[in-house]
Amino acid sequence: MILFDKLNYIKYKLGIGKILIAIVLIHILIILANSIIVNQTVESIKNDAILINSGGMIRGGIQRAVKLTLEDKLNQTRNYEN
Repeated sequence: MILFDKLNYIKYKLGIGKILIAIVLIHILIILANSIIVNQTVESIKNDAILINSGGMIRGGIQRAVKLTLEDKLNQTRNYEN
C-alpha cells in the first residue's frame, strides 16, 4: 500500500508539473505574440511618419515653385511697366 500511495503521489506531482509547464509555455507564447504586434505597430508608425514627412517635403516644394512663379510674374509685370 505504501508503494501504491507513493506512485499516486508521483503521478499527482507530475500532473501538476505538466499543467504548470503548459501555463508557462502559454504565457511565453502570449509574450512573443505581443512583442511581434508591438514591433509591427512601431514599423507601421515609422512608415507613416516617413510618408507624412515626404508629403510635407512635396508640399514645401510646391509652395516654393508657386512662390518663384509668382515672383517671376511680378517681375515680368514690373519690367513691362518700365
